[in-house]
Amino acid sequence: MDVRTFWLTQSKEAIKRLAHGAGTTVGYVEQLAGRWSRPSPALAQKLVEASGGVLTLHELRPDIWTPPARRRPDPPPSEEVRG
Repeated sequence: MDVRTFWLTQSKEAIKRLAHGAGTTVGYVEQLAGRWSRPSPALAQKLVEASGGVLTLHELRPDIWTPPARRRPDPPPSEEVRG
């Protein structure tokens, strides 16, 4: 999830907890949500931690972090006929 989506879908209390947990202000989180600012790499990591992983490094700073690799589904078990 990106900060804008977090801002639009979470309660004011959740946004306050995020800001406090990351060591920033609600006003700065609003700037991030409005895309007027980008968090520093250190703050991006704190925001991810404070959000419990709801926010992702890639969505906060795609210029630095690549999206996580998608895990390929396990292939179905083979249907070997034993006889």
